Amino acid sequence: WWPEEIVPHLDAWVGLGVLDPYMVLGAMLRVDRARTVAWLRGRLRTSDMAAVLRALSFVAGEHVTELAPDLLDLVRRLDPPQRPPVYNALVGLRAPGTEALLLAELSAGIPDGLRSAAAVELLNLGGDEGHARLAKLLAEGDGAVLDTVLRRARTLGDRGVPPVLV
Repeated sequence: WWPEEIVPHLDAWVGLGVLDPYMVLGAMLRVDRARTVAWLRGRLRTSDMAAVLRALSFVAGEHVTELAPDLLDLVRRLDPPQRPPVYNALVGLRAPGTEALLLAELSAGIPDGLRSAAAVELLNLGGDEGHARLAKLLAEGDGAVLDTVLRRARTLGDRGVPPVLV
């Protein structure tokens, strides 16, 4: 049982470092999952980006799959430079629609940094369609995708780059 009076103060206590957010939220999730998911949903909808990032980290780490549709909505609301942490959380959840979203972010006209972040997460996701699209972009000489694949190869070697991209 989690006292109702604690939830409104949780953000402040976490922000002040009084409580470890992962310990508190993990306990809350085990005690009352529905209420904790609702609270996390509220954090994802706030304009406070620090609160959003804390919630994203927890959602991905604890695999709170109920919030995958909220993450897809969040990507649409955020400015492009703020999207990569959401991509990462979606990939961690293996949320339906993630590959389609990342493929759309690779379209022309998207800033290279965002395209690179989408390419990283497509590599992490491991879908055939995503890898085929990355291979096509490499063949077309896409600089952001090339840099991403080369960084991945330097960091992880052959095991980090799918054969279709070699």
